[in-house]
Amino acid sequence: MNILTKIVAVLIVLLSLLVFFSYPHTTGPTEVGVRTVKWFGKRGVQNQVYQPGAAYFFPPIISKYCRSVTKQCSMQYIVLIFGL
Repeated sequence: MNILTKIVAVLIVLLSLLVFFSYPHTTGPTEVGVRTVKWFGKRGVQNQVYQPGAAYFFPPIISKYCRSVTKQCSMQYIVLIFGL
């Protein structure tokens, strides 16, 4: 193996690790986040709610991150409770 092939192999490994491990997920000022683990460990929706206005780092292949607008949820609950 020549030196150029080794350098390319190392760069490919480093880039794939960077993409795999450091993908940011953000929530806006009126959003909350919920994480669903697809593989490894305790699978399914986690009980933790991720607070508004923050950034969280999760592997994109292992987990799914969904955001929900808090004002819409509040309005849906009001409609369900009071029947408006």
